[in-house]
Amino acid sequence: SPTDRGTTAEVCEFYRDASDMIVRSLCLQSSVWALAVCAGNLGSAALAAHQVLLLLWMLTSYIVDGLADLGTMFGSPMIGAKAYGQFRILVRRLTVMGLSVGIVAALVLVVARDQIIDIFLDVDETYDDDDGDHIDDHYDHLDDDYWVYQDDDSDDDGREKRKAVKILHSCWLLFSLMQMTNSLVFTYDGLLLATQQFRFIRNMFLVGTIGLFTPALVTGYSLSHTLFAVWCAKAGLNTWRCLASVGHINLVLPRSWDPTKVSRWTAYGPGPGHVADGSSEQGEGGGGPGGGRQHDVSLAPAAEAQGGLPHDDRASSRPSYGDSSHGPSPRPSQVSTQGRRTLAHRQSV
Repeated sequence: SPTDRGTTAEVCEFYRDASDMIVRSLCLQSSVWALAVCAGNLGSAALAAHQVLLLLWMLTSYIVDGLADLGTMFGSPMIGAKAYGQFRILVRRLTVMGLSVGIVAALVLVVARDQIIDIFLDVDETYDDDDGDHIDDHYDHLDDDYWVYQDDDSDDDGREKRKAVKILHSCWLLFSLMQMTNSLVFTYDGLLLATQQFRFIRNMFLVGTIGLFTPALVTGYSLSHTLFAVWCAKAGLNTWRCLASVGHINLVLPRSWDPTKVSRWTAYGPGPGHVADGSSEQGEGGGGPGGGRQHDVSLAPAAEAQGGLPHDDRASSRPSYGDSSHGPSPRPSQVSTQGRRTLAHRQSV
């Protein structure tokens, strides 16, 4: 039956969208795994520094993910109601809020760099910064007469910690500045879901992971053999995600919206903006949700050029005034005025 065919099509579309998101997850996790593999092959100090960076990489997500959720929850009904003007306002507001969070996080990371690193890697101050030699001797007190040197692995631990700190210092500026990019990426993830751009998300990750991240990681690891080069590949992937998401939502997607079908209604009623001259068409129930529509008068010429606005369809049932062969028919308001003049003339006669 037609209902069964429609249900089957919807199920197929659901699985198609799900497969697109699975590809996204696989690409994202593969990039994280590749970073860990490369960092582990650079040594224990590089692996320790990589783990610190990985823990702080998602620093802004704890706040920005809330903005992404707002974009999904509020943006979806706006797109469904074709309230594209309100959706653009939502995009601008969330962009400013997300970018602000990223700027604050970047400033905190730059200013409090040493304090943050000390939380993860508490380097013993008794070691020299260059070669790791003891400045103070470590002894273990046995009794009142004898002291024995404490032989342990503190030398090696101190050296590895200082190496990790130096590696962190080399990556810290790039890592801090990327917080602004990450904030926009996380924010626009919610907006892409609100507009159901699953196929675009899949293609964006495939291009970014296969065409950008993988060559950059292989080249940087082979030539430089540093953790900074490894994380440059990850920064390049997120930069690509940011540019692609922002461009798609603000430039590409609006071109697919039909301007003749733009409505200022959202799922919660009319938007805060009003038409220029305050004109509106009220349906049953007044101006509440579902009880009327507001049309942007600036769209009227375009709509009339494509066949007329929806509420002008009743013009076909109106009587024809004048002969179309002698020029355009007068408007109903002009006809009613001429009728009143004719009636007054007849009464006067």
